[in-house]
Amino acid sequence: MEQRSGRDSNRPDYLAQALAKVAQAQQEFFAKSGDVEKARALVRLREAEHDLTVLKGADSELEGDKKRAEAQVRLRKEQLRLAELEGDKKKTAEAQVRLRKEQLRLAELEDDKKKTAEAQVRLSKDELKLAELEGNKKKTAEAQVQLSKDELKLAELEGDDKKTAEAQVQLSKDELKLAKFEGNKKKTAEAQVQLSKEELKLAKFEGNDKKTAEAQVQLSKDELKLAKFEGDEELAHAKRNLTEANLNLSVATVSELLRNATGEDAARLSRELEVASVMAQASSFQFCVKWPLKST
Repeated sequence: MEQRSGRDSNRPDYLAQALAKVAQAQQEFFAKSGDVEKARALVRLREAEHDLTVLKGADSELEGDKKRAEAQVRLRKEQLRLAELEGDKKKTAEAQVRLRKEQLRLAELEDDKKKTAEAQVRLSKDELKLAELEGNKKKTAEAQVQLSKDELKLAELEGDDKKTAEAQVQLSKDELKLAKFEGNKKKTAEAQVQLSKEELKLAKFEGNDKKTAEAQVQLSKDELKLAKFEGDEELAHAKRNLTEANLNLSVATVSELLRNATGEDAARLSRELEVASVMAQASSFQFCVKWPLKST
């Protein structure tokens, strides 16, 4: 009986073909002159190298995925360089986004949470630039929200409480812009309330009593606007909260003035502070009897 070799002699040798394609692409690259022509040849070379990497495989699935991702990143970099040389702004922006996606995929494969979060932020920034270039206002607003979400995740990973609070405020601002663009009045009011809540958290974090009181007043105003979309009970709560917030702001304002006052001014401000404090406490008691204070 005729012996058959381990490899079918009629079967194409795809690996040899891929190697030959890489060699040919290298020759074409070295033969080209001019920036654009060389860039195009380099893209073809990277494509051939990528195909070869896929065919070669690896000792493990993860190693193979990483090698393919690295080859894809090299390819996308050359495609970006070619787009830049060709002077097409939209094509360049699209190539930049494709590169960022591959860099994100590579970071995910490396299982580095911070590096992945940073790659996600870079991708979102470039997606925002592309949306702006396309002139699509809604897509731009959505891309801005996504960027702010990713920046918030990165700040949380870094463990920076103040940066996280600032990122949360920025996200809420961008969500408010998107809600306004969509023209949904109730959703806009809800987004405004959320923004004011985050600004209040930031003011508390900074430890500024007057700024905190001002932020509480703004939140109460926004909750009052939102309550108009809801029932009478919500409206009553919102009115109560706004009244109390204004009284607390008066206390904080007088307290701040008193810290730098001397002589007669200090005596006058002390009396004003006492009156403002009594009014705030009385108001709080009066409203709490009828409506428990809603947490913010």
